[in-house]
Amino acid sequence: MFNFPLVCSYVPEPVIFAEGLSEYKEFNNSYDAPMEISGITYPTVEHYVQWKKAEKFGDAKQQEAIMKQQKYRDWE
Repeated sequence: MFNFPLVCSYVPEPVIFAEGLSEYKEFNNSYDAPMEISGITYPTVEHYVQWKKAEKFGDAKQQEAIMKQQKYRDWE
């Protein structure tokens, strides 16, 4: 095989996509982007992920609580 050192002088800047901190905030799971899946409208991707976790564990009460929250950070 080849026997040469791998040298890279380019170090890219990190992409920060935390909500409200950069131009990439739409890549954050808690970005407000409602979506409808199987007839249910989820306000954010994070709502969907947490709702599906509650569904997997059969926790209907938690599913209801998740959908009442406006922002992920408001959850207890």
